[in-house]
Amino acid sequence: NLYSLGQAQIKTGNFRGAEDQFSKIERVAHNAVNGPYGMGLSYSAQGRYEEAVAKFQEAIGIDDEFYDAYLEMGYAYADMGEMDEAQEVFELLEDPSPELADLLSRHMYKVDKPKFSFARAEGAFPYLRPAKTQVSSFDNYLQTANASKNFKMVFQFDKEMDRESVEKLYNWDISRSTASGPGEFYNFGNPLPETEIKLKSTPEYVYYDDKQLTATVYFKITQNATADGTLDPSHIVFKFSGEDKYGLKMDPEADEFSGFSRVG
Repeated sequence: NLYSLGQAQIKTGNFRGAEDQFSKIERVAHNAVNGPYGMGLSYSAQGRYEEAVAKFQEAIGIDDEFYDAYLEMGYAYADMGEMDEAQEVFELLEDPSPELADLLSRHMYKVDKPKFSFARAEGAFPYLRPAKTQVSSFDNYLQTANASKNFKMVFQFDKEMDRESVEKLYNWDISRSTASGPGEFYNFGNPLPETEIKLKSTPEYVYYDDKQLTATVYFKITQNATADGTLDPSHIVFKFSGEDKYGLKMDPEADEFSGFSRVG
């Protein structure tokens, strides 16, 4: 039949041929869901998600219990990053079709870009302290000129990550904040004192806990030659540019952390 022909052509990448078949259904059977539904499938396969959503909505308008159309609409919303809309579809499916709701939930998890949920210091690094903080106050060992001490921050991800990507040192960047929001610039934009030290841009090592979905980042602070080094801990930015287990890059809205701005 026309619908089966259209589906077969989607699988071979012949989207124009598929849409010809679904258009025929729309012309000859105005109340058949397969026409707009098939057209939506073709649009989704091409990444034309907004057009796909419109067609799935059209199919639902013909039969509001055609739950496959809800599922595919949820997929389309998730694929274009509209997670709130996808969540609404999930909630609509939960009672009448829990199996389809579960499929949508799994897809949403897979295609949602990974994010930092929060971060914390493990140990003595005072990431909330202000500018001109004496690094010697972090640990007694740093009261000695040129002494070095490792500190660690723990970052919580919101989904499963790729271990190799998380533990690759050059996927992390430790820097002074250059953000332009109120109070966000390192040292509040004031000239740096001669005592200011600079951290190495990459960690010493990183450990990924795949049970807790956390990365523990170990980084080094080195005292200056006169043992009076200063730092602006709250404006040190930790940024991760790696991938989750599905190969998705971090969400740019939640891929870095500082004590001042938190996750952003």
